[in-house]
Amino acid sequence: MAQIRQKGYTYTRNGKRVHVAGHLRKDTGKPGRTPKSQQFGVEAREGALGGWSKDKSPAERHRILRGQVARHGYARTVRRLNYLANVTADEPTRRAARSDMAYLKREYR
Repeated sequence: MAQIRQKGYTYTRNGKRVHVAGHLRKDTGKPGRTPKSQQFGVEAREGALGGWSKDKSPAERHRILRGQVARHGYARTVRRLNYLANVTADEPTRRAARSDMAYLKREYR
């Protein structure tokens, strides 16, 4: 399997700066070619968003999300949408999740 170079980075831990050197890691392939089994993380699977789907109308998605906010809370619902938007290889899903996050922020903040 091919490898790509990961750039080095710096972060702070316990008040001290830690530098991580650049390194090689496995290439995951072209965007959109992620295997179906790896497209969504655990937080975004099976009922995590109560039936939310990119194929539903925005009004239907918003109704589902309002129910999720009532059941699980605003922070958890937005966190799950954000996770879904960040890990998906499907662009329409990413756009729908970002759009619905913006809706929730307007309604509940």
